[in-house]
Amino acid sequence: AFKPGAGGKEEGAAKAGPGGGSGASPATGQPTLAPPHSSPSAPAPTPTVRLARVSALALTRGAIIALNRLRPRVSALSYAFALSAPAQVRITLSRWTRVRRHRRWVTIARPIVLAAAPGRVSGRLSGTRTITSGRYQLTVTPRGGTPDSLGFQVG
Repeated sequence: AFKPGAGGKEEGAAKAGPGGGSGASPATGQPTLAPPHSSPSAPAPTPTVRLARVSALALTRGAIIALNRLRPRVSALSYAFALSAPAQVRITLSRWTRVRRHRRWVTIARPIVLAAAPGRVSGRLSGTRTITSGRYQLTVTPRGGTPDSLGFQVG
């Protein structure tokens, strides 16, 4: 730091050139330290990415009542779930079916893709197809997160 003092020392330091020339502080005679350069060994802080988790997946009361009717439609299925972080979510309805002597889940309705905010999310499937008797699975999959499924039986 610069301190105004006796004229003899300041003039000698000023004549030495810019920055004192000798690497010493003009007032104290102590060596000056250069400002530290950013070192590559210190990693930059990385932002934390929260993966979305689905919880409390359920059919709504109206959907359960509709499934107990004679011929429910896909559009009668409404759902609700909780999401831990904002994410793009894919919702599919699948039926347990036999395909070439093998059992597997087959998607029966067009998947819904929506951008969901954290918290409680509810909605309804779309389509005019009738839901026949059998085993079904409603799956909610957040992008980059873990899917959650809900199984139910009709008929």
